[in-house]
Amino acid sequence: MTDITRRAALRRTGGVAAATLAFPAAGHTKEAGAAGRAQPRAVERVALTDVLLGWQGDGPRAYTVEQIRGKILSLADFGFRADGASDERARLIEAIGAAAALKCPLYFPPTEAPIFIDNSKAGPIFIPDFANWVGTTSVLGGGSRLRFKGPAFTSDSKQPLSTVRIEGITFIGSDTNEVVGGGTGGNHGFELFAPTNNSVFRRVYVQWFNGDAFRIRRHTGPANDRTAAGNCLFEQTFLTSCGGYGFNVEGYITAVWQHPDINSCGRGAFRLAGGQANQTAVTITGLWSENTRPWTSRQPVLIEDYGNGPITFIGANFSGPTNGTDIIRVRGKTGARINLIGCAGFTYRNWIDDRVADRRVPYSYGINYFDPVLTAG
Repeated sequence: MTDITRRAALRRTGGVAAATLAFPAAGHTKEAGAAGRAQPRAVERVALTDVLLGWQGDGPRAYTVEQIRGKILSLADFGFRADGASDERARLIEAIGAAAALKCPLYFPPTEAPIFIDNSKAGPIFIPDFANWVGTTSVLGGGSRLRFKGPAFTSDSKQPLSTVRIEGITFIGSDTNEVVGGGTGGNHGFELFAPTNNSVFRRVYVQWFNGDAFRIRRHTGPANDRTAAGNCLFEQTFLTSCGGYGFNVEGYITAVWQHPDINSCGRGAFRLAGGQANQTAVTITGLWSENTRPWTSRQPVLIEDYGNGPITFIGANFSGPTNGTDIIRVRGKTGARINLIGCAGFTYRNWIDDRVADRRVPYSYGINYFDPVLTAG
């Protein structure tokens, strides 16, 4: 068993009235009549939600919000067990809540085995506004890893998710290749409602969920706000072997994807739906879309009921199954303006299938490379 508990483990207090803690503190006083000997100074506890109790080298201490705010909390501070089997859902919720209350980053340290989270009964864990989670991911093994039974994370469906940063963490589902290949399910890696305000997802690795790796939707608040993703950046995301889409986005989209690697997701790499010209702008650069497993989609990109907004692919590489059909499929009442610049397609029949009932889809080509020769006849 790998135990990443350390002596500096912090835990939130609760359920006790305000009082004085007679623990050794950073400062000492000299009491008269005590031969000048230093005596522990009592630490006054402020509101319980504003205090953390912890352990340092010489014993327990009390920390106020002022002392902690702006610093970094770590999962190690909450006594996580990284043995791949012990359910650490409660500790993860506690750590996320503490970091949110203190407005500080939450560090996910590397572990030999993934930290196991069982969400199969209680459902996904909520991501708060301003969450700032940082880890050290290696897609080849090791690094900051969490393994989930059931779905992983969601956000408040009634309002946008504001100013989130999640970086360098691996999220692994418990659905095997066989389950993933059987079709999409309800276990999503991330089901997010309108991430906005410069939210960033960088070097995030999502694997083996039977739903979408990222399912991004408009919130259920005011009907006149149909934003699904506003001013968001997805950078170097590696999404593999999920049953649904890599990114399934429904609503108005203003976002940039840089160097996403989407490998063998059952329904494809992207679904972009419900956009509108004056509130939608999608740019996807350096996409690597590989669909070589038996269960993967023959059409990696679906654009559906999108309005007239531009969708630009720059330097994308689509490597398909030997029976690939069309790289981009357009359906519904769609007038999306598709731009392909410096892209490459292998083993597909066409770049775009634009059999749309009400209009043809305008698109433009830069200098692209297309090789359908390897397609099985």
